[in-house]
Amino acid sequence: QRLAANGQRLAANGQRLAANGQRLAANGQRLAANGRRLAANGQRLAANGQRLAANGQPLTDTSAVISMK
Repeated sequence: QRLAANGQRLAANGQRLAANGQRLAANGQRLAANGRRLAANGQRLAANGQRLAANGQPLTDTSAVISMK
């Protein structure tokens, strides 16, 4: 009887572990997708930063000319 009870407990624990494993795998995939999205956003931000820097250069040049007048 004790062996049967232990066997049932082991089976229940095994099922719980399997369910946790599936949850972890799903969370891992979600994290990977989020990481990819973050990387893409980072690249977009970097490109926008470069564009802003390029746009900012002529502005500072003209403001220097204006202040000289």
